[in-house]
Amino acid sequence: MKMPRNVNPGGGEILSCVEDAGCEITSCEVCMQEIPVSAALNEEGADYIHHFCGLDCLESWRRKARQEFPPNTAA
Repeated sequence: MKMPRNVNPGGGEILSCVEDAGCEITSCEVCMQEIPVSAALNEEGADYIHHFCGLDCLESWRRKARQEFPPNTAA
């Protein structure tokens, strides 16, 4: 059984746009301008960014999101 390469936090497989015959890849620069940073903080937004913008862009989003929305470190 082939294991999914990319999964969201809920365990669902995320397919890249390059694996979808009807998908048009959006540049990361456009994604970074058009999609709110907060979108990278939820599963649906992360799936969208990965699918249409790519894994490298998703990682950039997550870094930017961690800077703008740092995890609550107070215990």
